[in-house]
Amino acid sequence: MTPEQQNRAIAEWCGYKQILFHGRDGENFSENFQEWRWYKNDLWMTEGIPDYLNDLNAMHEAENLLTEYQQKTYWCHISTTSTWTVCHADARKRAEALLKTIGKWKD
Repeated sequence: MTPEQQNRAIAEWCGYKQILFHGRDGENFSENFQEWRWYKNDLWMTEGIPDYLNDLNAMHEAENLLTEYQQKTYWCHISTTSTWTVCHADARKRAEALLKTIGKWKD
């Protein structure tokens, strides 16, 4: 999976949705336009979706959505050799483990 595909898959799993937004462009509203925008909980996300692959805080929020059973599977995907690996896993490794846990990972 590309980083963009990974980030999008996690965002969608976390409840973000992308919708085609229709509006008017410019102060005089002379031109119609369409663009894809993200929203969550009925709020438009002006900054887009979080950068899960580079932001540990964003990954922590995603990890909190896992069920207790999923958390056990998730930590097994991260820890390959020891608990040291779990404690020091970066956001990218956590994102991969989360996608494998929720069945969204594609080789």
